[in-house]
Amino acid sequence: MLLAACKFVRGFPRMCGTAVQCNSLHFTTFPPKRLMLSPPRPCEVTLRLSSTKMMVTKPSEFLNKKFVDSAHFFIMLGVVPCLVFVFCVNLFVGPAELTDIPEDYEPRFWEYYRHPISRLIAKHFTSHPQMLYESTLGYLDDLREERELIQEERWFRESQRTHGDYRGWYFIPANPAGVNRGRRELELDQEMGELISR
Repeated sequence: MLLAACKFVRGFPRMCGTAVQCNSLHFTTFPPKRLMLSPPRPCEVTLRLSSTKMMVTKPSEFLNKKFVDSAHFFIMLGVVPCLVFVFCVNLFVGPAELTDIPEDYEPRFWEYYRHPISRLIAKHFTSHPQMLYESTLGYLDDLREERELIQEERWFRESQRTHGDYRGWYFIPANPAGVNRGRRELELDQEMGELISR
């Protein structure tokens, strides 16, 4: 009965401004709660049904998350198998050991590497060192020939400029008979004043 009375009396502070403590059953007064909201102000405009700003405006994170997810996926797709492969090679094959070379055997160039993965890369993905050396020598020889041709052409041009009586290496000799005949016919046409039939 006392508990029911306390529950009933608990609703009173909202209306009468008194509080009831159930254990001592004495009344205390405190300022009453405001039952009504503040009166509307005519200068304020109602926005978003008078609620606070719930949605924060910010740039999209989709592209950043997509990039991070793709980078993580492809790195794991490439790194994990490579690490497993390197671990298995180191575990089961291991580094090479130096041994004596037989008399009639010439080692290949990739057999000088110690690690098996280095030997694999040198054998299948790089060129032979002797071939690289010879191709470099050929390239240097081409540069030397080009430099000599440039110097020779400069010498020819300087000779033509100083002497003035040198034909030049690009001069193509031709038969001047047709040119001489055309010159005679042109002079004949000019003397007669009309074109003659040929």
